Amino acid sequence: MRIPLDPRPELSTFPMAPGVYLFRDGGGSVLYVGKAKELRRRLASYLGPGRSLPPKTAVMLRHARELELLTTPTEEEALVLEARLIKRFRPRYNVRLRDDKAYPMIRLGAAGPFPRISLVRRKVGGRARYFGPYPSARAARERVRLLAAALGLRTCPDSQMEGRRRPCLQHQIGRCSAPCCGLITPEEYRRRVEEAAAVLEGRQGEVVARLRREMEAAAEALEFERAAMLRDRIGLLEQGAWRGLELKSGGDMDILGVAVAGDTAVVAVVEVRHGVVEGELEMTLTGCADEEEGSLLYGFASQWYLDRPLPRELVVPVEVEGLAPLLAGMAPSSAPARLTVAPSGIRGRLLKMAAENARQGLQAALRTRESWEMVAQGLARLLGLPGPPQRVEGVDISNTSGIKPVGSLVAFLEGRPWKRGYRTYHLDSVPGPDDFAMIHETVRRRLERTPLPHLILIDGGRGQLSAARAAVDGAGLGDQVALAALAKDRGRGHDLLYDQVGRLLELPPGDPVLSFLQRVRDEAHRFGLKAHRRRRDRASLRSRLLEVEGIGPKRFALLMERFGSPAQVARASEEELAALPTISPALARRIKEALGREGR
Repeated sequence: MRIPLDPRPELSTFPMAPGVYLFRDGGGSVLYVGKAKELRRRLASYLGPGRSLPPKTAVMLRHARELELLTTPTEEEALVLEARLIKRFRPRYNVRLRDDKAYPMIRLGAAGPFPRISLVRRKVGGRARYFGPYPSARAARERVRLLAAALGLRTCPDSQMEGRRRPCLQHQIGRCSAPCCGLITPEEYRRRVEEAAAVLEGRQGEVVARLRREMEAAAEALEFERAAMLRDRIGLLEQGAWRGLELKSGGDMDILGVAVAGDTAVVAVVEVRHGVVEGELEMTLTGCADEEEGSLLYGFASQWYLDRPLPRELVVPVEVEGLAPLLAGMAPSSAPARLTVAPSGIRGRLLKMAAENARQGLQAALRTRESWEMVAQGLARLLGLPGPPQRVEGVDISNTSGIKPVGSLVAFLEGRPWKRGYRTYHLDSVPGPDDFAMIHETVRRRLERTPLPHLILIDGGRGQLSAARAAVDGAGLGDQVALAALAKDRGRGHDLLYDQVGRLLELPPGDPVLSFLQRVRDEAHRFGLKAHRRRRDRASLRSRLLEVEGIGPKRFALLMERFGSPAQVARASEEELAALPTISPALARRIKEALGREGR
């Protein structure tokens, strides 16, 4: 239900039910999302007579033009819905979690007789098991290396393994059991995969004890080479990468520390898994003016744990109103995390450590923000903008002689890449290899969604800039979206910057504003090139698959239904292909011969 705020609505028309409310501006963008046990009473604090509002709330209401109400059956469901809407819309006046990077996880595959261990940043479908996320990519990568070496697990891609006819270097130096050449049985390999899972779950003592028994038995049988190999594996599992500060009580917990200054806050999380301190990570929050520690921790937890597994215990420095029911709503099928407030003992020491890490992280964040504000002000002066731009986007075109063209768009929020704003546009509707027309189409399609950027940087010269300007003017947004272009000058050996009207601007190499724009341009180029290659390779695989003798529309549809894409067909084994109806072993072999090289 959407309600105009002009004239001021009657409070008596609002429901008394629990739910979520959204304040929107004149363009429909969400300014603020809140939750309430009773919507009418909560909204009276905003819209009722004689109300006293914090400065940030008063500013938000001056921009608000519309109110949207969403009722829920329970207060707990309202808490979870609020968290999801904040994550979706990132409203300007809510506490927002800025750090949206994907932390690394360790993946243990499940498909085939010899699953792979690898480091990933995204979960995909299937029966694979994931461990983490880990705060340090370096530490996670070291764990994969140690675990693979200790248990002889493979780290190579499926396509590389299937193409091997003799063991690789990893086997020769004792770090892989060479399943590619049949030097280990599927049953023994599976046992080692389960042992890897046990180690990642914190039960490495069980695995080390078994290896010690095997080592002692090998020594008694005078198999000294095997005993030495087992001794080395035990050493790998006992290396420092698996150890940290241990809690006698064991268990999984997160300890949260917070530091705030003005509009910015940093939350530090000390992660304890299976009684061992795994590491620490820091997240930056914005929109924190007028917020107390408790509300900041609530805002952080509502976004951070929305799509992550909850630990069994959450340690916080102050009481956090509403956090317990929020956690209960996030874990409807299991016990919610236990809240521990300002503890003593080892938890208290870890809480002090988290608070100090948050303080240091805040100082670093403020220095970064100060540096960005200088760049933003320089951009505004240089390009004649109405104010410092906060959201800058870059556009580039990638194609091979007009084949499978892709328009790429990257987004930077307050000077940092914002991956959720990245987009690619397929430009097959644009005839021929016409960069100007492709730039126009990419910008036109970008402007169909909100929020709008403050500045769009085009990779190119005056011609590309004019094409983008035509798209902006055609959308009637000439006074809302600024443009600039950055072109490489091969002759002079440096970049040429053009402002909105095509005027050449001279900036010395190393200038902070120029360096930032080069970073945006290079990221758009990298992102677009990657998307174009992926699209081109997919088309090549599809073509190769359809050229295989015996693959017609029906069998092609069957393969797509089972595997999802030609790339996944290329990664499948002959046995998996031959298991499908109407796919004979001979046809499966022909498919692998045709796609095997592309599947790497």
